[in-house]
Amino acid sequence: MIILILIFKLLLVECSDGYYGNDCHTTCGYCLQGRVCNRLNGTCDHGCINHFKEPTCAGNEVDFLAQNC
Repeated sequence: MIILILIFKLLLVECSDGYYGNDCHTTCGYCLQGRVCNRLNGTCDHGCINHFKEPTCAGNEVDFLAQNC
């Protein structure tokens, strides 16, 4: 019964724009044209702004290159 209540609660909760995840505490990345990420998994369906990596547009190429030089 508890499992059914938890599943029902998850289905009812929809994150606010700019957040995603189970508790809506994770901030979206840098989606192209300021679009909102997917509220369940954080992906940016239309791509990322320059230098940020898909699918969540959270990490950027500059940080990656700096760490590996």
